[in-house]
Amino acid sequence: MRLINTRTLSLQEFVGRPPPYAILSHTWSRREISLQDYRAGLVRDCNKDGNKDFSKIAATCKRAREQGLEYAWVDTCCINKSSSSELEEAINSMFKWYRNAEVCYAFLEDFKCGQVQNSIGNATQLGFGHCRWFTRGWTLQELIAPKVVEFYDSEWHKVAEKEKDAAELRVITGIDEFILKGGPLHEVSVGKRMSWAAGRKTTREEDTAYGLLGLFGVNMPLIYGEGSKAFRRLQEQILNKTADGTLFAWRASPLSAIENPARGLLAVSPDEFWNFSSKSDGTVKDNLIPVWDTKFIRTPITQSNRGIRITSRVQDLRVAWAPGDLLVLILHCGPSGDTERAAGIYLRRQAEDRYARIRTDELADVRAEGRHVAIKTLHGLASIMDVDGLPYDQPWTTPYKLRRDMLDDHALGHTLQSTKSLCSHAFFLDSGSVNTRSIFGKYSVRGVLIAGKGRTMYSFRYSPREIKPDMILRTQARLKAAITLRSDEHTDIILVLLTTKAPSASRDDPSTWNHSFDVVRVTQAQLDADKTLLSNILHETNCEHGLNAEKSISVLNKKLHLRVRLRPVTVEGLPMQRISIHGPWPASPREWLDALLFGASKGLVSFAAVSLYCSFAAYFGYFLHGWSGVG
Repeated sequence: MRLINTRTLSLQEFVGRPPPYAILSHTWSRREISLQDYRAGLVRDCNKDGNKDFSKIAATCKRAREQGLEYAWVDTCCINKSSSSELEEAINSMFKWYRNAEVCYAFLEDFKCGQVQNSIGNATQLGFGHCRWFTRGWTLQELIAPKVVEFYDSEWHKVAEKEKDAAELRVITGIDEFILKGGPLHEVSVGKRMSWAAGRKTTREEDTAYGLLGLFGVNMPLIYGEGSKAFRRLQEQILNKTADGTLFAWRASPLSAIENPARGLLAVSPDEFWNFSSKSDGTVKDNLIPVWDTKFIRTPITQSNRGIRITSRVQDLRVAWAPGDLLVLILHCGPSGDTERAAGIYLRRQAEDRYARIRTDELADVRAEGRHVAIKTLHGLASIMDVDGLPYDQPWTTPYKLRRDMLDDHALGHTLQSTKSLCSHAFFLDSGSVNTRSIFGKYSVRGVLIAGKGRTMYSFRYSPREIKPDMILRTQARLKAAITLRSDEHTDIILVLLTTKAPSASRDDPSTWNHSFDVVRVTQAQLDADKTLLSNILHETNCEHGLNAEKSISVLNKKLHLRVRLRPVTVEGLPMQRISIHGPWPASPREWLDALLFGASKGLVSFAAVSLYCSFAAYFGYFLHGWSGVG
């Protein structure tokens, strides 16, 4: 630790336990005295010129000397900020350094009292509570950590003391009075501690998180440039240390809840914990404290690439018709004094057992042992980036789910990025196209491929045996996708390639997007020879068939054909593009007879005479009346 000798103003380094020292808490100006300036001897020049940035260093040393302290610490010149390793060590040690100081001087350079105040009350009336010092992120830990904090105005008149004026400081900061008087931090919930940082600002976005490390007793490496990810990492570190459910009990602003109807379980900033602050106008149910449940042994909360793994009580809101789709995750916290009630957050299933948070500006008020409550293990997506990412969310839905989700959107008042806007002009396959069949065979949808950025590709498995409903493939302004079909009897893959292209001037208007398709057959031998074949086809496709177009593709050694057609349709009141898949059928009378004989020899066509009769009837009906698609 590097300290300033208060008599000589020279810098001295100490390894291990340092001698008693005073410490300065202040807000930075544009030109502070750095360690390099100090070593270069600029301090003497600054002292002669009356430099105000040096004057607070000199005043700190003078005040420390008067109180019998030989050393002082000032962050601007006691840390080598050109060394990333030293800076990281300093930030991770900052809370400890302030806590171990004999006294902390909080310098309010934008407040001038003119006389020594015995109480903060008069100072507050003069604007004490609106000083810049109370709005900065770093000064939060600098107020809480030290045992003794003395406040000084711009002329270094003492105007307040932390312990003596704790009641008035609580009004300004929202920090519990017993904490300001030296109480243990672990007795305050995580959500409450986060609320103390709400509204505070830092010059660099990452410092919002780095300035809170000490408040939660965690350490983590510094990665300047990561932006908001730093606050996410902070919350993940807190999860590794505690199972305090108040970490998930934040509230987004109403506007944020509209713009982002689905979010992860973690907040984006301390501002979203405003509902815990004693300065806020939150309802009684936001006065949350952790609750220990003796009937339920909590398992540790863990994290993986699937999300945040939680085992907890959940209340199923759709137990009758869609169990597990919409849940209330009951948190281990509740309104103080009422052990029967608990706070919860609303979750909607994204895929399998992975859930995103919805209605993010609300907290559920539930009974921990109420109706439809059970213990469940699930994975909550951590952040909004995970919710939006294709690897975490299957790209299709069904008309039933679409109808239900639109009702939810209407009830919640969602308009931006709502379900309706996501599914307008989507691709639609009815059940007859998901599983298309004839007496000659059957082809079923087996998966969906989505082209990502660069040459990446996302693959989603689809089980036609377990999933029988119609499919709605959600679209976007620039989409390249492929629906894969296979036959149980053959290994060839049929790719129905789909693209949407949006004019640059109307990317937000799906009605102007151009939808097109193509059909490609890939043999197993081709796949074995080139493992990147499907990805190359997907990224390099240039579909030329648009609305009302039809294309035929040969299958089964070119003896049979599948026909694919794209046409407009309305589903649940929304305009969509219907993909009709028909077959497999022979393309000519000669191929018809060859297919029957080939199928009979392979056991694919039974009762040949009946099949021949039905086939010719269907065939001539097909050519006489024209093909109009399935369904």
